[in-house]
Amino acid sequence: MAREPFLVFLVRFSRYFSDARDFIGVNGFYFSFDSRKILVCCFAQKSKFSFFDYFTLPPVHTIDRKNVRAGNKLFLQQHFRYFFSDCFARISDVNENVVHSFDYYIELYHMSVKDIIFDADGVVIKSEMFSIQYCKEFGISADEMLPFFNGVFADCKVGRADIKEELKPFLPKWKWTGSVDEFLQYWFKAEHHVDQKMIEKIKELQSQDIKCYLATDNEKYRTEYLREEMGFGKLFAEIFSSADIGCEKTDKRFWRKVYETVGGNGVEKNEIMYWDNDQDNIEVAQEFGLAGYLYKDFAEFEKIIDLTIKNDKEIVRTAACFIEYDGKFLILHRHPEKPQGDTWGLAAGKVDIGESDKLAVVREIEEEVGFKVAPERLEFLGAFTWDYDDIFLILPTYRTVLDEPVEITYSPTEHQDYLWVTSAECYARQDLIRGFHELLKKLEFINKKS
Repeated sequence: MAREPFLVFLVRFSRYFSDARDFIGVNGFYFSFDSRKILVCCFAQKSKFSFFDYFTLPPVHTIDRKNVRAGNKLFLQQHFRYFFSDCFARISDVNENVVHSFDYYIELYHMSVKDIIFDADGVVIKSEMFSIQYCKEFGISADEMLPFFNGVFADCKVGRADIKEELKPFLPKWKWTGSVDEFLQYWFKAEHHVDQKMIEKIKELQSQDIKCYLATDNEKYRTEYLREEMGFGKLFAEIFSSADIGCEKTDKRFWRKVYETVGGNGVEKNEIMYWDNDQDNIEVAQEFGLAGYLYKDFAEFEKIIDLTIKNDKEIVRTAACFIEYDGKFLILHRHPEKPQGDTWGLAAGKVDIGESDKLAVVREIEEEVGFKVAPERLEFLGAFTWDYDDIFLILPTYRTVLDEPVEITYSPTEHQDYLWVTSAECYARQDLIRGFHELLKKLEFINKKS
């Protein structure tokens, strides 16, 4: 199970850092929260750290969440210093730099999104895929176009080949009688359909001093079309294209290049939202440290954006997994003292900053049931959302099918039991964790499995 700190405000603090490396060179200290304990480490080098002590936190240090949400800097500074004073008094090597580092944490606490990066096709542009449109109009099979789009087109998108040259042998097979330039104009116009609501939202965000960027996997001629003909060059602060960068968004080098520009303005990785309709792109961006979100529709996008900016409700991102074997999947009985205790649910836990949804599932499975699952064995089922009174829940959900039985080892402080159940058996239970019945219906598990 994901770490559930005793002090809620400390969890919210830690979520703004991508990983331990972000602390190095800033103040030299890294805080890891686990139940009622705090691990204080001092980094000597990037790959090594010295263990100082392991403290148990008394209940007296509980902080009122209203003051935390309000971003009351003075309140947080006073309680943060008070909270750590006893801990640091017991560490002989602590110096004044530690005290000054508190101010850094306080400044970072109430950060909201500063920049947003948008995918082009599927997020800002809403049109049917060109190849589908073309096949319908010219009466050709999709198989005729696959050799190009699954082949040399990949080189065109990263600038290793010129699409005008590569298209020439294919156009006669596709019943195109015009020139290559005419074909490209036909193509680009066929996909010239922007989501006007999204355009207006982008302008609204920019009026609130939130910089907006575009990230796209496109070859150079369509990139130029987006910039000039569709007006994206004026709409966005910058357009990042695979044709210019030399790699696609599933490559971390793409995001390093993007961050050279965006991060150069003093923006932290975790202050950058990224919206894409492709989960593979999202996961790479998340691993790089960005706050990646899967785009499904404008209404959900606007809800999450507004909640983030206004900070009036916590957005919780929890990754879950259906672990299947022999026609059944695993559910776990939560300990009564845990949040939503004495209920049954999947192996799941909060996604850490700097961690992809998929890698969070890998970690949670190992932590909660004691065995390892290779990331490539995880199938993405979707990212589902629930808007509760207290939180907005985002639930990236996966499944993995085991080839052989495994030994289940769970922590008695986290769970009390486990069961292998069919979806019908699971759905019939009245003691499932909040949202589980609805998740089964959304996935149509109840209809697919007996």
